[in-house]
Amino acid sequence: MKDNRPLIFHLSASKALAKEVSKLLNYPLGEAESYTFYDGEEMVKPISEVKDRDIILIQSTSYPQSKHLMEILIFVDSLKKNKSGKITLVTPYFGYARQDRQIHAKDPITASLAARLIESCGVDEIIFIDIHTKNTPSFFHIKTHNIEMTNTYKQLFLRVMEENNYKKDEVMVFSPDHGSESRGIALASSLGVTFGEIYKIRPKVDETRIKDIEGNPNGKVVFLIDDIVDTGSTILEAVDALKGMGAKAIYVGFTHAVLKENNYRELVHHDIDKIFFSNSIELSFPHEEAVCFSIASEIAKAIRGEIDG
Repeated sequence: MKDNRPLIFHLSASKALAKEVSKLLNYPLGEAESYTFYDGEEMVKPISEVKDRDIILIQSTSYPQSKHLMEILIFVDSLKKNKSGKITLVTPYFGYARQDRQIHAKDPITASLAARLIESCGVDEIIFIDIHTKNTPSFFHIKTHNIEMTNTYKQLFLRVMEENNYKKDEVMVFSPDHGSESRGIALASSLGVTFGEIYKIRPKVDETRIKDIEGNPNGKVVFLIDDIVDTGSTILEAVDALKGMGAKAIYVGFTHAVLKENNYRELVHHDIDKIFFSNSIELSFPHEEAVCFSIASEIAKAIRGEIDG
């Protein structure tokens, strides 16, 4: 009997995550061949038979972003040429999402460019995980679905409260900057605790400074929530400021660990009680000091709803 289940593919990113999702959904993993030429050109194509099969491609466009994006474009083009069915792209971490607007004159809006490239190669639908801003899905003219992580963080932090016997009136949720305000408000509301915000100014593209803090963390347990952490400087600055105002414990949660090992080491050796982040990006270094939680079940639910629903 012919197997009509969708095929799940991974390329050079998101290998372990794709295997998890495949197992949860009982969808077969497809085989792909990839090769990087001496001059850096990428070649990637399916080995499995894809004709008339719906495809789920799971690939973060994390570092190196341009390589991973080109792999998607080339692979999807090859799928189309081999007459595949519907193509759903799952980008657990969508690189270039932070370039979603012009801050200075002549700035490119690269999130829009990435959207046009993905559409043009033949992707029919795209699933994001905790996308950086609401602007990004609007750049696409295909169906988009953003998996928000509020409920996941709620469960993680409820467990922290239960294990440490923290009461709601001694807990606050803070966002480290205005960009994560909506995430922080949603989490605080779901936990039934107070929300506080850190206001920052950005003198340069990659530099921030704290301007003001709204809310009093003195004697409180703080849950600090963000979507992307790269150098970790924003989190470290926020932790120092909150500790300086009397916070008695700080737990940090973020979805996308865009971290190099030295940045990770700075975070875990700082005055932070526990760090949580997802496996949206596969880290190449040991990270046992933090809690890395899987988003495979959330992706599987979204795929099941979009494809089977």
